[in-house]
Amino acid sequence: MTELFAKIDAEVTAVVTASMVARRLIATRPDLPVRSMSLSLGITGAHLSVMVDDDHHVLAWSGEIGAGELTRESRPTVTDMVHHSVRATGVIDGITVDVWAGRITAATGGEGQ
Repeated sequence: MTELFAKIDAEVTAVVTASMVARRLIATRPDLPVRSMSLSLGITGAHLSVMVDDDHHVLAWSGEIGAGELTRESRPTVTDMVHHSVRATGVIDGITVDVWAGRITAATGGEGQ
C-alpha cells in the first residue's frame, strides 16, 4: 500500500507542477495566443498541451518553452482530406509542454499557411 500511496502522491505533485507551469506561462506572456490548454497525466508524467491558431503562433511559443526545431506532419484522413500539423515541444520544470496548430485541407490542397 505504501508504494501505491507514493505513486499517487507523485502524480498529484506532477499535476500541480503542470498547473503552475501553465499559470506562469499565461501570466508572464499574455501576448502569446492560446486557443486552448489542457493538462494530462500519462506514463511519462504530466503533460501540458497548448493549441494555437497557426504556424506563426507555434513559432512564437517555441522560444518560450525552450523547444528545438518545429515538427511538421501531414497525413491523410479517412475522408480524402489531409491533416497538417506543426508543433514545438519543450520541458519546463520537468513538465513536457507541447504547443501545436493543425488544419485540414482537401487532398489536393497545399500545406503552406
